[in-house]
Amino acid sequence: MRLLFVHHLLLFEKKKSGYSYLNASIGFNFDAVLAGANPETIPIIVDKIIAKIINSGVIKVEPKSLGKVPEIPDSTKISQDLNDLNKSNHKRPIGFFLISPIMGFLGAIIGAILVYFLMSRITRTQQVQKKNTKIILNFLTDPEKKVIELLLNNHGTTFQYELNRIPGLSRVKTYRILQNLENKKIITKENFGKVNKVVLNKELFEVLKEN
Repeated sequence: MRLLFVHHLLLFEKKKSGYSYLNASIGFNFDAVLAGANPETIPIIVDKIIAKIINSGVIKVEPKSLGKVPEIPDSTKISQDLNDLNKSNHKRPIGFFLISPIMGFLGAIIGAILVYFLMSRITRTQQVQKKNTKIILNFLTDPEKKVIELLLNNHGTTFQYELNRIPGLSRVKTYRILQNLENKKIITKENFGKVNKVVLNKELFEVLKEN
């Protein structure tokens, strides 16, 4: 084993045609030679035997390179590299911690301003609707106001024959009132089988039910 692993040699048998790979024993027994030898002198004896075999020309010696042995990094250096990596991952510039609260504060202010303008616009729209509703109601006759009042009491919808029960309204008069209200887009009529369903304008209903 020392012949192969200590000196890293390839063995070839010398023949007339050249050298061929030696598969058999080299001709003597190392165990017999080394039997009873002092352990400290065994390396010297083995080296002499190898030198004698090489000098006899029985084998051809070709050195075999094992290549460059990789360097094992120092454990201290590895620990330092890991610490540097962790510091770089958690490191943040000082400006980052100063800018974040400022950006959050500015975002809150901008959001509050947008909500304020949005609510103001909705409020103004509702006020305009109420004003327009009052103007419309001022131009209605008393029978028309009674029809709208009945619609409000029925969640903005009722059947046409229910309106005929209003005191002072006949079937013909109710028909004319509904026609006028429909032309003003205050109500709409929908066919519901053999009867008509009267529906109050949705926006008008939302404004009037608050009053």
